[in-house]
Amino acid sequence: KKKCFFFLKKKKEKIFFVFSGFGSDAKLLRSLAQTYPKCDFINADPTKMEVLEEEKLGPEDIFISLLGSENANLVACLLAHKLGVQEIICEIGREDYIPLAEMIGITATVTPRLLTANTVLKLVRGANVVSINVLDTGDAEVIELIAGKNSLATAAPLKDLVMPKAMVIGAAVHRDELIVPRGNTIIQPGDHVFVFALRQAIPAVERYFSSSDTADAGVDTDAEAQS
Repeated sequence: KKKCFFFLKKKKEKIFFVFSGFGSDAKLLRSLAQTYPKCDFINADPTKMEVLEEEKLGPEDIFISLLGSENANLVACLLAHKLGVQEIICEIGREDYIPLAEMIGITATVTPRLLTANTVLKLVRGANVVSINVLDTGDAEVIELIAGKNSLATAAPLKDLVMPKAMVIGAAVHRDELIVPRGNTIIQPGDHVFVFALRQAIPAVERYFSSSDTADAGVDTDAEAQS
């Protein structure tokens, strides 16, 4: 089985793929190098410090380990951290290893089980759902939605809306501009909105951002009267 970790050299703007398990298959490495000229391909063992030292990893690099073995991934990431790498992404199969990963300097983890769950959830959710990320506890989700035309979410400034309980709007993107929502912010149809919500609130959240004939039900009429 071919295994891989890779890192991005920011100074050189080049991605280095380092494979473990190729043996003497230099022909395949040459083929990859010809197909992807902006990348370097190396056959080496990332759990050996000298391999990483030879590539001169440092604080400005990004290190990603996808070796298929938790132990190998954690060791490789620990070595990268010792070399000063500040952005480290590690694949782990067990969620209870996440605190350990954080202790050794890993900045982000990839858990295949959670990725699979996210994909399945996206398939069964509404058309306005762009992406879903199940938080590690499993009780909450981060959802990226597209605000529908005449949806309740677009009816008025946020301060005047009656939102579903257990939902918080974290950010929005309007015409490629990132917006940190304030009370006077008005979500526009077509905006991408990032929402934190408890799992039981998800159906209400989806309805809130879906296209509708009328949007009056989502407005705080008392707030409108006061304004």
